[in-house]
Amino acid sequence: GGSYSQTGGSVIAPSAGMTVSGSFTLAGTAWFRAPAAVLSVAQNFTAPPGVQFDPNAGTVRFANSSSNATISCAGVTFQTVTFTAIQATKTVAANCTLPLGSDPTLPGGSGKTSPTLIVSGSLAGTGTLTVNPSTGTAVPTLELLSSGTLSGFSGLVAPTLIVDGDTADFGGFTTLSVNALTIRNAAQFTAPAGDMSVSGPLTLAADSAFRPNGGTVHLTGTSQTVTGSVAFFNLSKATRSEERRVGKECRSR
Repeated sequence: GGSYSQTGGSVIAPSAGMTVSGSFTLAGTAWFRAPAAVLSVAQNFTAPPGVQFDPNAGTVRFANSSSNATISCAGVTFQTVTFTAIQATKTVAANCTLPLGSDPTLPGGSGKTSPTLIVSGSLAGTGTLTVNPSTGTAVPTLELLSSGTLSGFSGLVAPTLIVDGDTADFGGFTTLSVNALTIRNAAQFTAPAGDMSVSGPLTLAADSAFRPNGGTVHLTGTSQTVTGSVAFFNLSKATRSEERRVGKECRSR
């Protein structure tokens, strides 16, 4: 329980597991061996370069919390990372890599706040990354910010995807399915060479770019809006007898 802070010395956590309901902080010359089972952290995780973190083949779990939190792990290498829920805003800082494993899920929280995972570092894994809907009234958001990447994945399913000032290349993805897609702040978005689907609004800021990459965009919702100068290669509207509204600069070629 509570928070954990270590600035020096060597600590071996109980092998059976360790739960930190507040923040976990390593600094200075700290050496820490994680449990062989699960290290659970609810709020901030801070481990800068210079500290020693032995994952001990265990799992680091970022638990549900109603407080915003930052995961800053430039000084450590994890074995496996999981999330129990994303209820508020969690930020994966630059130079921080979270290995999520094969076909991982990022569950939404149960609160009414806007649950968001902001990625300036890297989410790594294989297969399809799925961001599950929240059990509350909010819609979870995955935001790729600045240098944020999804490394090793071949698919993404998410309620809301924001590409914010990032160069996001989904060209090799075989699955990309989102409800809402926003590309902004000089972002560069490359679509899959195959198919991608959007069931809600697609918004492209004037300073950003949507590269169709020879693929097909399927608009699968009803009364959708497409805003911005979006040049599609192939465009499919799956539903019939429903209105598709597009911004005046949207075009299909």
